[in-house]
Amino acid sequence: MSSVEAQEMINVYMDDLFAGIITSANPKIAAKEYIKKKRLSYKFRELLKLEHIPQEKKEEMVSKMIAVLPQFTTKEAYIEARSKILDILVEYLADTFKEIDKLLDTLNPQEVENALKIVQRKQKHILMSMREALADMILSDPSEELLVLDEALALAIRLYNKMLENPDNIGKSLFLLILLLRIIGIGRRVFDYKILYEDLAEITPELEVNEPVPGQVFDLLEA
Repeated sequence: MSSVEAQEMINVYMDDLFAGIITSANPKIAAKEYIKKKRLSYKFRELLKLEHIPQEKKEEMVSKMIAVLPQFTTKEAYIEARSKILDILVEYLADTFKEIDKLLDTLNPQEVENALKIVQRKQKHILMSMREALADMILSDPSEELLVLDEALALAIRLYNKMLENPDNIGKSLFLLILLLRIIGIGRRVFDYKILYEDLAEITPELEVNEPVPGQVFDLLEA
């Protein structure tokens, strides 16, 4: 059955999705791209460990993050979930976050932006690859579940495109964080396509919104 194949595909891509999740939660993580280039490996060993997080630890982190995703698809619920997700990341990666702040002191703003764009392009192409694999399943079984999943991947790709134009777009990274975690949750059968459909209905209209994030919302996102 293609829906089962889709769940298996999501699980195969879990490590790649995890990388997208932690960068969406804290875009500063992307700065680690410059560690080896600047020969700073000896100073930032915790950051380099992000590439080799034990699978068991990664599974625990993802499970906890999925558990705090909202059942109500509103921006306020998403912001609250992001705050809880950041708490989970700090619980597991406190030393890593300390090193991020130190690394940022050695980089200029343009380098930080370039690093984030590099990571965003990589993650965008991973989602494009997932969508190609899903297309074959849809050809044999154009079910509503698979079509909604395809829509979610397409929306995530569009969010990456928007973020490449403005890498620090905190609102778009919030929506991407929710979508990627929701997709993994579907792969694990924690959620079904109906809640993902509701996410799409909430997030899609926001894609074209270019107004600044309201002050009180920005404060919540930055908390």
